[in-house]
Amino acid sequence: MDGITSLQDIETAIDKLTPQEFEELRRWMDTRPQLINLQGKAHLEPELDARLDHLAKETGRTKSDYARQAIEEFLEDQEDYLLGIASLEQQQSRTTLATLRKELGLER
Repeated sequence: MDGITSLQDIETAIDKLTPQEFEELRRWMDTRPQLINLQGKAHLEPELDARLDHLAKETGRTKSDYARQAIEEFLEDQEDYLLGIASLEQQQSRTTLATLRKELGLER
């Protein structure tokens, strides 16, 4: 990677990859856990990390695969709930379903 001297250079180079090249790069990086993860890092308790490591070794998948899957599933399960809680905490005005139906002419 001649000429790459900054994170911006790396991002620019990655943006130029074809989907196949990007997938090859991702697989290559997954086999090198000692590389810095440029997207973020999770700090796990040693016991949890050991369990995750064992699962990855037994299944042939990477710890990153399981972390990504867990985060996606959590977000799918919690996104609407957490956004609703945030809205309630901001104490924005709310409308009941009955009022909304009446305003839209959808009364039963």
